Amino acid sequence: MNLENMQSKLRKSPETVSFLNERYGVDLNLYTRSGLETLQGVLASMGEANIKHHSSEVQDELHKIRVREDAKRAFFAERAEELEDLPDLGLTELLSTDISPEQFVVQDLLLDGGNVMFTAARKSGKSTVVGNLIRSLVDGDAFLDSFDVVKRRTVTLVDLELSPGTLQRWLREQGIRNTDAVRILPLRGKARAFNIMDDATRARIANQIAGTDVLILDPLRPLADALGLNEHTEMGRLLEAFDALKTEAGISEGVIVHHHGHNSDRARGDSRLEDWPDAIWRLNRDNLDDPKALRMFSAFGRDVEVEQGALRLDGRRLTFTGDVPAAKGDMWTERIVAFLAENGESNTATIREGIGMAANLGAPIFKAAVESGVIVVRNEGPAKFYSLPTGDADTPF
Repeated sequence: MNLENMQSKLRKSPETVSFLNERYGVDLNLYTRSGLETLQGVLASMGEANIKHHSSEVQDELHKIRVREDAKRAFFAERAEELEDLPDLGLTELLSTDISPEQFVVQDLLLDGGNVMFTAARKSGKSTVVGNLIRSLVDGDAFLDSFDVVKRRTVTLVDLELSPGTLQRWLREQGIRNTDAVRILPLRGKARAFNIMDDATRARIANQIAGTDVLILDPLRPLADALGLNEHTEMGRLLEAFDALKTEAGISEGVIVHHHGHNSDRARGDSRLEDWPDAIWRLNRDNLDDPKALRMFSAFGRDVEVEQGALRLDGRRLTFTGDVPAAKGDMWTERIVAFLAENGESNTATIREGIGMAANLGAPIFKAAVESGVIVVRNEGPAKFYSLPTGDADTPF
């Protein structure tokens, strides 16, 4: 192929020109004499055959891209024919329509028909909170002993984290009475089987769990990983699939459990995770480095506003209290009493070191414990020695 013919071909393939410019660091202007001289140099370096081959490959790739785009348009056109017409209301009609006000399933926390994103710090007890929620929903017990259950529900739990043995033990310890109202999908290590982004798989799952009222997914991350989704950019697609599953299965409420980001109190990853729900529940630990630290729960969202309060644990059952300072004082007092029960009379520094208490916390807590009669103090010069009241071999908690 002579220079003029090559010039004519390249004018019709700007993609190839861009490739040559980048590959050889030139500015290949095919409409100037200097550009043609540059083309001669490129031809000498690369050869006409290679340029023609690259141009042909470019055309092949363009054809594939066009085919894919045409296929997408055809696919969405087919799906559009299957969908119902969009609801269309004038404002006058909307305002005159008799629509029942939204009601709560769990008072102040979970709206009828609502979605919850429950985010938690690492190892803060999110599965225990989920167990308490299931018991309250199916038995009608107040959630966390503080939030009334307005409507009892049936529940399906999709658990992607706990082993079957742990799941069995922890739910048994909840003492759930209405066990027939709970269905479990124990999918640890099998998250790919819950591929709700695939239409056929989602339809099969919807058929399997139809009849349940509340769907709980615990936690989100293993499913995202199994489906190869980017946690920072693609969670919206997974949330849309979750909503589609609820619709197809006739499920009213949804709860998704997710982890906090590193050293953060918000959901890790895509901002869509906190845009999607009607309410966000948060579970934090007062000290992430202390496994026995105080747990704190809060919630906010549409018609939901629960200030942060402390959680007290009795076995696997949790109680919410709004008084965080008092709960912290009780927690440290319990640790002091347990230490004295095991070690006998001890001075302040020894007790603090033994229970991991910071120096700035000690004085008011020790004083309150003495004034309440939980412990007694003996002064020896400037030093203070604490012990349990005489005859109290067991802790009073």
